[in-house]
Amino acid sequence: MLAINDYKFWLLMYRIFPKNIIDTVFTIITAIQLYLLGARYVLKEIHRKLSSKVRKLSANEPDIPDDLTDYVAVVTGGSRGIGLSAAKDLYRRGCIVIVTSSASSQMERDKMAEEAKESVKATNNSGNILVWPIDFREMSSVFDFVARFNKEYGSLDILINNAGVMFVDKNFTSDGFEYHYQINYLSHVLLTWLLLPALNKADKKGPARVVNVSSSTHYPRCAFLDDLQSQITPYSAFHAYAQSKLCQIMFTYYMANWLRSDVGQSYRVLINCLHPGVAMTGLYQYVWWVRLFPWLASFLFRTADEGAETVIYCALSTEIESSGYYYEDCSSLRSSKFSMNKIYQNRLADLTRKQLAKLIEKYNQTYPEYKVPQILAY
Repeated sequence: MLAINDYKFWLLMYRIFPKNIIDTVFTIITAIQLYLLGARYVLKEIHRKLSSKVRKLSANEPDIPDDLTDYVAVVTGGSRGIGLSAAKDLYRRGCIVIVTSSASSQMERDKMAEEAKESVKATNNSGNILVWPIDFREMSSVFDFVARFNKEYGSLDILINNAGVMFVDKNFTSDGFEYHYQINYLSHVLLTWLLLPALNKADKKGPARVVNVSSSTHYPRCAFLDDLQSQITPYSAFHAYAQSKLCQIMFTYYMANWLRSDVGQSYRVLINCLHPGVAMTGLYQYVWWVRLFPWLASFLFRTADEGAETVIYCALSTEIESSGYYYEDCSSLRSSKFSMNKIYQNRLADLTRKQLAKLIEKYNQTYPEYKVPQILAY
């Protein structure tokens, strides 16, 4: 499943033909690419249901610790779907889990936390679930979240970057970035970057872990590195989503290499990424056939709890001892050829560094006691 680097082709088409026509054609073609991939993954889901060879996590696995007393985890987008399932699993094991939500009222967030805890039969009473506000459409919201975390905790064992949007209409954040790009990728890079000192303070048996929840949709698409905001090339919600998930994987690999460098090796952190499987979550509300035939999707797709299995595996399994891998069904897998290209990874890192440079400088000036490193430079 190789992605063709078609950036120059679409750039040319956009210059020659009417933009509204090319936008439509681009949307149709990228939709076909993702739906064909989706058909393949539906077959994989059926195979998973029928096969005894695909690993499915039970409540007690020998490589996954059951006692997470004194562990602290952050799960973005943990108020529903896969993120909520992962948060509840960590809580069941005794972990203090801080879930992020865009809910505006404290009352609503407190209600989420209580409902989540009441739905879990915890085996360890030391855990807790807290719901804190964060809006990934605003970089300042990420700053506020990290400042609060450093003040109240300061040490972080597990960061699960799970929040995201999928197939939304073209829109830009107040920071000037396309929605998929900022919410799924850039704001999570910023969050990871700002939390590095807290991750490095984790004092458990092994390194702290960063888990990036990506998607198999990255396979058929490339990243338009010269136009990540769709300003001079056509826009497609399908491409924008797949591109944001591809960027997430590429950054995972880049940061894994940085952690092995002379500069980064002082940080005891593992970072990996994964595809959680095709799970019946709120993200699929924008998929037309799921809206029309929800019963069929429920039959074909895995549950949110099943989708969280690989997330928990990457966050906790003692089988994982190194960074820079892509996982599906609790097993490492080769991601797309484009994602593994180090030249492209470095180009994306350079762009990301430039996009976040002023924000990082402002953060270091505001919170000098929590100064973060220039991780995107060797």
